Amino acid sequence: DTGVEDEWLSHPDWCEQGLLFERSTDSRSPGSLQIFQDGKVVSLTTPDTVDAPTWAPGCAAVAWLAPTASGDAVFTAPFVSAEDGGPGLGTASQVDVSGEIGPPAWGDR
Repeated sequence: DTGVEDEWLSHPDWCEQGLLFERSTDSRSPGSLQIFQDGKVVSLTTPDTVDAPTWAPGCAAVAWLAPTASGDAVFTAPFVSAEDGGPGLGTASQVDVSGEIGPPAWGDR
């Protein structure tokens, strides 16, 4: 039980750090990045709303889609410990991708 009700939880992705997922108000809207770790849900801070979050191999980073002025873009950020000792993300950066943008995926997972 994640303790989350009346919201849309989607794109679950598991690794030893915890269950990463998107939390939004409906199935068609981007939402916030969440992690279920040690029995509780924690929001991970990102510059904007997220869609389709996924762990990197070894849980070293997270990738997601986010809206930009020119359409969706792929962003990544390292997974780190927050100042309070809980889970957190480092500085997010946009990935230079050409062609049609889709949900991010890591090649060796």
